[in-house]
Amino acid sequence: LGVRGSPRRLGLPNEDLPKVTYNLVDPQQYQQKHIVVVGGGNAGVEAAQYLGKKNLQNHVTLLVRGDAFDRCNEENQKIIFNMQKLGLVNIWFKSSVKEIQADHLVVEKEGQSQKLKNDFLFIFAGAEMPFKFLMSLGVQIDKKFGESAAKKA
Repeated sequence: LGVRGSPRRLGLPNEDLPKVTYNLVDPQQYQQKHIVVVGGGNAGVEAAQYLGKKNLQNHVTLLVRGDAFDRCNEENQKIIFNMQKLGLVNIWFKSSVKEIQADHLVVEKEGQSQKLKNDFLFIFAGAEMPFKFLMSLGVQIDKKFGESAAKKA
């Protein structure tokens, strides 16, 4: 089944275009491109770091749904903010993809729609775990959302 499950999709038309992907294998294959990375966790931030390296000469925009990095460790935050200061990565908080087109995206940023030139879209929005399958096998699953999983005495 794997540890990640299936990548969570945005549920937008054209998400099946070849430019849309859910993992980054070889950053070197992306050079002088307009790239958007969705996701404020470690996976998204690290992908933006790799794609934003100066030698690749990409235009990288990192979209974060919230107003801060809440699922990203301090070291990755330090690196990505430094890259932003150097002009290697743009970070857009309070933003999300609204439309995927062949050569651009429509992104909502703080309530305003903006058109972004786009060659590749990387989505790191978590995963859909195979709960239905596991439950069909009789596995009981108790989901916790910010609560302690430890039994209370």
